[in-house]
Amino acid sequence: IYGKYFTDDNTAYRAQIRIGFGGDTDVNEVSDASAGAAVDAVVENKMTDSERNIILGGGIEKRKGKTRLQGVYGGEGMIGFGGSSTSYNYGNDITDEAPFGGNRTIKSKNGGTFMLGARAFIGAEYFICPKVSVAVEYGWALVFESTGYGTTTVEQYDGTVVEEVETSGGSKSLSFGVDTDNTQG
Repeated sequence: IYGKYFTDDNTAYRAQIRIGFGGDTDVNEVSDASAGAAVDAVVENKMTDSERNIILGGGIEKRKGKTRLQGVYGGEGMIGFGGSSTSYNYGNDITDEAPFGGNRTIKSKNGGTFMLGARAFIGAEYFICPKVSVAVEYGWALVFESTGYGTTTVEQYDGTVVEEVETSGGSKSLSFGVDTDNTQG
């Protein structure tokens, strides 16, 4: 969602909010490992990914031109937050799959991501009517991202007892980039 507030004919303050949520589920059929199951019996293993992000931005826009066609340019600052996780749902009990011990991942959660960016843009706006327009814009952005450590939950079976163990760690990352608006990251 994006909006502008004009302070005069050649200057506008801009604000934006981007809220993104997504996910998908992969289902695989595997042999039923339970005692007494038919030879061709199957159960489903499911892996579900989810992600979310929120980006807030604000800036200033300047204009050149007095006709219906006007040039625009300016800059914006952005701040964002996000994260993702994956969960696993197994069709077979761990005791049936690994009767003498084993482990498998139940959930992995990536660390939260923090983003800070600055963007410059240039474009054109054509007014069809006094308050209705069509615009094009091209921008470059500098972005800094930091992602923290995540957690993993593992189901463990030692041959007699099933327990869930959560561990922290994985990798932590810092990144910096310069890119155009038409690249999805």
